[in-house]
Amino acid sequence: MSARLLHAPLLLLLWQVAPVNLSSDRPGPVRIGFGLGGGTLTRSIIRQQGVDCNGRPTVYDKVTDDAFLTAGASAEVRLRPGLHLHAAGGSLKDGSGRVNGAFGAVQAVLERKGVAVGAGLATVGGASRSVSPSASLHVGPLGTVHLRADYRFPEATLGATGWPRIGLELGGHETDKLRIFGGVSYPAAYRERRHAGVFFEAAFSLGGQFRHEGGVFLQGFSALDSSNGTLGTAGVGLWFLP
Repeated sequence: MSARLLHAPLLLLLWQVAPVNLSSDRPGPVRIGFGLGGGTLTRSIIRQQGVDCNGRPTVYDKVTDDAFLTAGASAEVRLRPGLHLHAAGGSLKDGSGRVNGAFGAVQAVLERKGVAVGAGLATVGGASRSVSPSASLHVGPLGTVHLRADYRFPEATLGATGWPRIGLELGGHETDKLRIFGGVSYPAAYRERRHAGVFFEAAFSLGGQFRHEGGVFLQGFSALDSSNGTLGTAGVGLWFLP
């Protein structure tokens, strides 16, 4: 059954790394994740010819959902106190064809009291492969509520909640118990224009319940323009420290 008929985003399944704090006084450990996601971020309107009830020729529009799929792996390592390295690679496909093929991203994040700045590069295949900046900025108490903005941040499901994102984040730097990030973003997939949407991410630690440190991750995006039905993605997954 299509997402258009369900009037809800297609559920995606993520085995996704959640941004959880690493120890601030020593290098490592490496945090890894694997992601698989999908949803509907664009629709195609195709003009078709047919006949009406009276057998007269007619023209009508056929609307189809464009599948959005993303899958890959990600890793994070603390190179030294206050310096993280994030990397991700995989495959991304959307119905518009603007972004389609292998993706890769790497970003170094430098933390100081009350500020974290990240810079790197990202590339995605499509109509024409290009290399673009990958950046992030955190302002405020990093262990509690603070402002976060990022662009093409390295994730196993790159693009699932948008290219540029801005919002408020709780935790994620000085605690691994809980992290919540929500705000507004523009989706990665688009045709003539993109519709801004709202996104939400939450990560919960399960502590030492399993052989490795890990937790649960939730993620979702929904476009604000619903004139043609709901567009968006949603997900759930796991992260772990090997």
